[in-house]
Amino acid sequence: MINPDQPHLKILNTYFDKILILTIQRNANRREILKQVLGGLDYEIFYGVEGSMLKLKELIESGVVAANIQDIYKQTNIDYMNMGSSPVHINQIACSMSHIKMYQYILDNQLDKVLILEDDVMPVEENLKYLSETLNQVPDNWELLYLGHIINNNFSFWGKLKYYYFINFLYKVGIRTKSIIRKKNTYPGPFSTLLRKDGAHIGTHAYAVRGKGAVKLIKLQEPLKQAAPDLLLMDAVAKRVVVSYTSKFNFFQQNPKIHSSVWDGL
Repeated sequence: MINPDQPHLKILNTYFDKILILTIQRNANRREILKQVLGGLDYEIFYGVEGSMLKLKELIESGVVAANIQDIYKQTNIDYMNMGSSPVHINQIACSMSHIKMYQYILDNQLDKVLILEDDVMPVEENLKYLSETLNQVPDNWELLYLGHIINNNFSFWGKLKYYYFINFLYKVGIRTKSIIRKKNTYPGPFSTLLRKDGAHIGTHAYAVRGKGAVKLIKLQEPLKQAAPDLLLMDAVAKRVVVSYTSKFNFFQQNPKIHSSVWDGL
């Protein structure tokens, strides 16, 4: 349990205009856990879309969701993770719609810097001491900021050598296989001691969006083309639609004791 007077976590209250916790009505137990693990953090509960209330066929027919979303989902997984995919689950659509709903909330309320946390999040306590200085190094041009991330985040000496310097060298000398292009477009480059630039990652459990970034992300989902919100962000970053930065340290992780709501019913 985080100390309610945890000063490292409290810095988020002053840096961001608002902190939103994305949840759904049926996850009441998670909200109780959040009170324990996010002590000292001022946040607002944001209720997202329930997948059980949606019908994919109706969403496609109404133009809310792209007719070829299954093909896009399959190709995006291949492009950025070199892996196949099962058919899109309606809960993934609901999750994407929930994140879009938050972006619109940001715009409607004229907010600028907003931290988005999902309801299965928990702090990585040993890294919080680096949080204040990390935020100090964030430049003013950011539109998307990862404070929790999965894949493309091996920032050790060998990780940077293998996934950044070596990949960029191969690309420069003309070796441009799909895997090299994939890694070149998604592995973040150097920026400062505690930040990396232009990184695309899995996981939307802890990231921040600026108002100008929210505008771009909403536009990319008109109609909804990316079934999962993390794939939307990966695609936006890889194509340099948004200005993205990644913290060297993970400040939040997904609680390993909580089952993902996205895969409920499978």
